[in-house]
Amino acid sequence: MKYVRILGLAALASAALMAMTGAASATSLTSPSGTIYTSTIKGENEGAITLTSVFGGFGAVSCKKSSFEGKVENHGAGVTTIWTITVLIFSECTGGTPRSPVEKPGSMEFHWFGLQVTTKNLILIIDKTAFGTCTFTAPSTGSSLGTLTMSSETGGKATIDIKGTLPSACGSATLEGSYVITTPSTLYADS
Repeated sequence: MKYVRILGLAALASAALMAMTGAASATSLTSPSGTIYTSTIKGENEGAITLTSVFGGFGAVSCKKSSFEGKVENHGAGVTTIWTITVLIFSECTGGTPRSPVEKPGSMEFHWFGLQVTTKNLILIIDKTAFGTCTFTAPSTGSSLGTLTMSSETGGKATIDIKGTLPSACGSATLEGSYVITTPSTLYADS
């Protein structure tokens, strides 16, 4: 009886380890599905992109228009999918004026588990807030930014739903909104 329990626990531990290994496995972006995509990725906002002070300090900045462009730099077996953002633009904003294009747009990483998106090395400077100029940063270790919804889920273009916190000397703020991927026309993730 004791050996049956030990074997059962060993099987359970093995299954958990395999599940964790699968969750940590790499992701490759594909377009069309099954064909590795390593070219340019572009996106435009759907609705407003907002940066709202967590504790009400500087208030909120809301932009009617925003777009980004980047290129897949890293993907495949045993690595995290990384895409370097080359251009990040905000316009038609109220509550502050983001410096646009953003001087240091950083990079994004896609993680297969939950299709989580993190951002690294982003520096977003916003002038004319209630506190003057505020600089928001995503650390080099990464900051959770949101989730990627594949074309298979939307029935069309993929989307990135943004909701993440960025620190600043003006106080932390929540960046929130949604981007639709315009290039490529469909986007999938394969583990």
